[in-house]
Amino acid sequence: MTDFKFLSSDKLVQMSKFGENLKVVANFSDKEYKYDNDIIKSNSLIIYDKNKKTVYSPHDIKNN
Repeated sequence: MTDFKFLSSDKLVQMSKFGENLKVVANFSDKEYKYDNDIIKSNSLIIYDKNKKTVYSPHDIKNN
């Protein structure tokens, strides 16, 4: 990890950076959070890998 920041005053939105091209913004709150031009849903994260974005949300996983 090359950088870490709390992005919200309640510390529930966090950014972790790994090297030059990989960054994760995680929203542990129960509200949406606007980061740059993206909206991060509650309890979700976005992985920024160079020019690629991957959204992860446990809400999208279905139980079998």
